[in-house]
Amino acid sequence: MSSTNSTKFLDLFNNVDEYKQAMCAKVVDVIRTSNRLGMENFDRIMTIESCHDKINQLSERILHRIYQMKSHIQSSDWDQLDSDEKLEQLVDINDTLFERIASALDDADGLKQSSVSTVVRQVVIKPQLKFKHKIDNSTQIPFIPKIRNKP
Repeated sequence: MSSTNSTKFLDLFNNVDEYKQAMCAKVVDVIRTSNRLGMENFDRIMTIESCHDKINQLSERILHRIYQMKSHIQSSDWDQLDSDEKLEQLVDINDTLFERIASALDDADGLKQSSVSTVVRQVVIKPQLKFKHKIDNSTQIPFIPKIRNKP
């Protein structure tokens, strides 16, 4: 095993940024391709047997993934939800997954900062302690404004 292989990300990319760029480019390509396929052509595309089979295979895979994600949903009334509510829950799950992926990529790239601050802070003296006329906030003395005119 060469030493250059050990520093590669997923044995295919030099670093995490290169991986992110490649994945983003692929996602953009998929979106562009799907936007080129108009729904008005869907019935015509489904008449081609190889396309029909491939679309059915992909649909089954997508449904399988949806059911897998559904198993992680806290809601036990999934079957009673309408399509919009199901889609909303799936979007929430996808957001959570993408946040976890982004966090994991940041960890892998070493971008994540530790939450503990290592800077030693000086003790800051409260400015109220330097006032010439001390402020009395007790309930026994009524409030008397010191400033009579607004500047």
